[in-house]
Amino acid sequence: MLEFKQFLRETYGLKIKNAKEIDKPTLLLVSRKKSRTFENEDEMVLMMEEMGFKVVIIETKEMMNLDEFSQVVNSCNVMVGAHGAGLTNMIFLPQAAVLVQVVPYALTWASDTYHGHRPASAMGLKYLEYKIEAGESSLIRSYGPNDPIIADPDSIFSRGYEAVRAIYVDGQNLTINLSRFRATLAEALMHLQHSSPPN
Repeated sequence: MLEFKQFLRETYGLKIKNAKEIDKPTLLLVSRKKSRTFENEDEMVLMMEEMGFKVVIIETKEMMNLDEFSQVVNSCNVMVGAHGAGLTNMIFLPQAAVLVQVVPYALTWASDTYHGHRPASAMGLKYLEYKIEAGESSLIRSYGPNDPIIADPDSIFSRGYEAVRAIYVDGQNLTINLSRFRATLAEALMHLQHSSPPN
């Protein structure tokens, strides 16, 4: 995987090989508009900036031009996004950068498998995750805490992929608990400071 990243770096002319080459903590936030949307995105960005991050917001539709988008990703040392295809672009992050995956309610297996610790580590990245609790998912407002969708997700998974996709992948948005999420971002900052050369 590291050799493939090197191939992509050469193909797209990416200049930054290691996250320690980026002076300021620069966070790329993948902004989704159709599903798994961050409903309090403005508040998230404000908190990120207060913590010292330079925040770059990119919408999934802007990922179509890989020549330009790969350069944007390569200029960041932290990437934050909800589980989804947009996180595949972690391949363009410099080594020792941090991937923070927001795991939607009941999507732990898919998140771990496709963008979790193993694939991120194989790319030379630090992996952190933030797991959504039921109260942070729009599903609890739509169905209530006692519905099997919230209380017994396994019963929904037993119906097959189409049911899971309709509810948990395409049917939920996210309202991040800022206090809890701050701790994850603080861990990302600590990693960057630890991996950076001393002044």
